[in-house]
Amino acid sequence: FGREMRATSEKKEVAEMLGINTRRVFMISWTIGITLTGIGGLLVTPLYYIQPSAGATFRTTAIVAVVLGGLGDIRGALISGIFLGVIEALCALLVASDLGQLGIFVAYLLVLYLKPQGLFGKGERVA
Repeated sequence: FGREMRATSEKKEVAEMLGINTRRVFMISWTIGITLTGIGGLLVTPLYYIQPSAGATFRTTAIVAVVLGGLGDIRGALISGIFLGVIEALCALLVASDLGQLGIFVAYLLVLYLKPQGLFGKGERVA
């Protein structure tokens, strides 16, 4: 199924020509995503009030982790996510408990200034 997902994400028409049921792949992929989102929401509700903006902090941190790791690099996103968690904890411990997000954004700006493609991102492809 993983190969079918990768083929469908690359080029839907070619995947269909190879005999992959792309509608099924999309359906299962969305189901997995929605299920994981629901589980994440269930795990967060005991710690935060239930309101529309409850997940904004997590969403922003996740986007920063993906961009810092290099777009399209899962290993980089994982490593940068751990890196951001350590930075947030250190800032909350050393500066103030409310300023953990500030450390994340300072690291984000520094990395993008020094290495715009992200920590593990490759440079632009040249034809």
